[in-house]
Amino acid sequence: MINTESPKWEVIGGKETVIICTEKRPTYECKRDWEKAFRKEVQDALRVLVANEGEMLTAKYGSVNNDTIDTENAVFYNFAAPVSQSARYGVSFKTFSPDEMYATFDLMGKRGYNYLYIYSIEPIETAPSEESVIQPFAYWTDVPVVTMRIENAEYYFTAMRKNPERITICCRGQIDGNFGLNIRIRSSEKEPFRLTNPMKPILDGIISSFHKLPENTSVDDILNNFHDLLIKKECWKQMLLDEQNAVLPPYQYVKPYRVRSLQWSPLDDRCKEARLTIEYGAEKWSFSGEIYEV
Repeated sequence: MINTESPKWEVIGGKETVIICTEKRPTYECKRDWEKAFRKEVQDALRVLVANEGEMLTAKYGSVNNDTIDTENAVFYNFAAPVSQSARYGVSFKTFSPDEMYATFDLMGKRGYNYLYIYSIEPIETAPSEESVIQPFAYWTDVPVVTMRIENAEYYFTAMRKNPERITICCRGQIDGNFGLNIRIRSSEKEPFRLTNPMKPILDGIISSFHKLPENTSVDDILNNFHDLLIKKECWKQMLLDEQNAVLPPYQYVKPYRVRSLQWSPLDDRCKEARLTIEYGAEKWSFSGEIYEV
């Protein structure tokens, strides 16, 4: 359907693919009338998409001005409920470059829009070809966790920092530009769940674990807001100061927030692509993956 009011948008729906072209990108709150109407039309189209076992939900996003929004926010959290239904076995996102976006608009005959979203259901590739394998900066293997249903970045950050022996650094130095993540989850549960629910804290926790704090960071201020009774503050301080796996630039990825909370905000706007898949029925929960330069 084409909306002719300002701003203009178009939603092209189908059982396996949904394409959205728009002049403006809605905010997360969607307070304005056009944002509410836009989100409802998009969500109605996305509810048709269904991923079965062996299939995953993929999302691609692009803007003409190559904005710095967190891609996972743009494609998933702005339209959370319907996309969650199709993300039980795997989910991925990728950012179009401006050139790729213009080429796609030309192919579709849709020049004149500023933002493009494409959602599709695709088979999960369990054994990628050699040509598609990217040399990682680092990889981690079978990091143990109790579950991955928890929606807390601190939980995944701690899992990575507590298990340095499971992390291998392949390239010394750091990724100064954009990067991608490939994450494989093994679940001891048999019942599928929605990967989009914990996706953001999973990404924030893992990305944060590859940063180091800047030299002028007040670690004590962070510790004053840390209230996990299962971890001693001295142990957590050591994890915060650990720099051995810092393949991302120095950045204050965690800050005190209000009275008793922490705000996790790594450089996830530089994460231009990510892929999460899950295998159910494993003996124990764990997750493996790679971080690589894009």
